[in-house]
Amino acid sequence: MQHNNFGSIFKKNNETVKPGIPFTPPPAPPRLKIQTIASLQVSYFQREQACVEFHRLDPDYEVFRLQLHLFLVTYAEVLFQLTGLEEACQLVAYLDSMIPFMLQKETSMEKRINILGENLELLLCDNNHAAVSNKVTTLLQVTLPLGTMSTEFLFSASEPEYYLPSAILLCLQDLLYSVNDRQLNQVFSALQAMHTFYQTVKNYTVPDARREAPAYALRSVL
Repeated sequence: MQHNNFGSIFKKNNETVKPGIPFTPPPAPPRLKIQTIASLQVSYFQREQACVEFHRLDPDYEVFRLQLHLFLVTYAEVLFQLTGLEEACQLVAYLDSMIPFMLQKETSMEKRINILGENLELLLCDNNHAAVSNKVTTLLQVTLPLGTMSTEFLFSASEPEYYLPSAILLCLQDLLYSVNDRQLNQVFSALQAMHTFYQTVKNYTVPDARREAPAYALRSVL
């Protein structure tokens, strides 16, 4: 009897199995590093006497931009810390009254005004003063390698309602004594922009305004 050999539909695969593509793990994300690039500190030797110190810690950043950024952030933080206190309203009102005057006034160095009054004195920072009793500090930081900016606000003050607003006036007086005419105009233009932000976008009592108001002001003048 003759048999027909039809074979099987399940044919043996005689081809050599090719090896798969080797697994390559994704690169590890870069390690983030927070670097302080500048600092602003107000140190009180007595209630009525203090000095202001600005330090640029990274030469890749322009000095005035750092100064202005730190001042605006400190102002935003101070207003937030004074939420609910009359001193916040008084500080805003005082600067509000000063802004148009300073934007219209000739600001040559010899004609710079004293905004501190008789009960507050800005001293030079040296080692001849008494120990610091109260301190307000703002650090400007960058996260590497992302390049994002952040700030840290620190204060040790026995009377925040006095030392925080007076720290802003001392910082502003220090800028009045140190920056050139164009830069001083930018300082007060930035303050004006911050006040506009607080009036039309977010009040200084809102936590996010501590970051957004200074950023808005910087974009408006730089």
